[in-house]
Amino acid sequence: MISFFLITGKAKKTNFFQISSNELEEKSSVGLNCSADVGAPKGNIKIWKHAQNSNTPEMIYTSKEIHTENCTNSVSVSHMYKVIRGDNGALFQCSSQNSLNNGVGPSLKSGRISVICKFRSF
Repeated sequence: MISFFLITGKAKKTNFFQISSNELEEKSSVGLNCSADVGAPKGNIKIWKHAQNSNTPEMIYTSKEIHTENCTNSVSVSHMYKVIRGDNGALFQCSSQNSLNNGVGPSLKSGRISVICKFRSF
C-alpha cells in the first residue's frame, strides 16, 4: 500500500520589507525589497500601494507562484516602482500569500513617501 500526504502551512509574516527612499522626485523610481515565508503548498509575495486618501490598496506587483514540497518556502523579491505626483503620502505594503490565507496575507508596511515636484526654470 502506498500512502501520500500533503504538508500545508499558512504564509507567515513578512521577514523584511525595505524601500530605497521615503523622499523621491516625481517620475523617479523607488526600490521595494521584500522577503517572506510563503508557506506551502503554493505561495507568492504581493506588493500593494496605499494612496494617502484611499482605504483600498492597489496591488502593484505579484511574484511568480512558488511550489514547494517542504513546510516552508522563503521568497525574496525586488521591484522598481515609478512614482508620480499623486503618490505623495502613499505607503507600500508587502504581503506573503498562499491558498490558505484569505485577503491580504501577513504583511509589513512602509512609512509614507514624499514626492517632490521638480520645477523647471526658464
